[in-house]
Amino acid sequence: MGLVWWEHPVLQKAALFYENGTGGAADDPYASRNAPFINPAAHLDKIKYHSDLDYMEVSHGPTNVTISHASVAAGSGPGGEVGLNGVLQFPATVTNHDLLTHGLGYVPDFMVIYDGDVIYPGRPVQVLSDGRTRKVAANATSSVIRLREWAVRTSNSMAAASRTYTVIVFREPRAPSGIVLRHWDPVTGILTLARGRFRSDRRYLQVVPGGTPFGFAKGRTIDWDNGTIRYVDPDGSVFEIVPASFAMKVRMSSEPNDAPYGPSMAYAGSFAGSSSVLVKVP
Repeated sequence: MGLVWWEHPVLQKAALFYENGTGGAADDPYASRNAPFINPAAHLDKIKYHSDLDYMEVSHGPTNVTISHASVAAGSGPGGEVGLNGVLQFPATVTNHDLLTHGLGYVPDFMVIYDGDVIYPGRPVQVLSDGRTRKVAANATSSVIRLREWAVRTSNSMAAASRTYTVIVFREPRAPSGIVLRHWDPVTGILTLARGRFRSDRRYLQVVPGGTPFGFAKGRTIDWDNGTIRYVDPDGSVFEIVPASFAMKVRMSSEPNDAPYGPSMAYAGSFAGSSSVLVKVP
């Protein structure tokens, strides 16, 4: 099973791949040995390059944007309660921030990075011991990349915080142009493949360690247990917003206030996060 470069002028495909066994004629694109050429999505482990795949060409960034998150006022418990164990109010505030105007005219793929990791919806960016938490999630429109912020507050106020986010925006795969499947320019050193869909002078997302890579989770980042959640970053950092001291009791307003509190409502599971990969932009 050798490493094969194929370019097919009728099918308009170009690919570098490992053969899928030895079945069929080597020059037959539909032979089982050439299955990665015809159906790359089903044989990603054998693909080094295929013109049908989206290699996530960078349109904007990496761009650093600093957001000044406002302070959050303290919350209060139910009126007349005595011996209150704690207050958690969610959400206390909701704010939108524009991070970057991309102007592509369509909703693009993108990444927003904080503290070295690509953020996931609800990623905490400010966590205090009594449960005060500031969370963010990123979204895109046809013109901008935005950050949505909300907070969980307690009976204590939360100070303002400045956070820097890195934004990367990817453009849609380019439409083929011309008829040349492979071209090397010895003067500029630029390699062009698949009728211009790939050029070596463009920037693409890379999976590679070293430099300043960003952690990207390949699976789940949030777990639910005991009525609350644990967040685990791609780098293994763990966040839990409900403190171990938080408990609850239920009583009628006419009943005495001597009922005991229940057990801790903090996370009690064992979720350790998912595997991750380091990505970077040259």
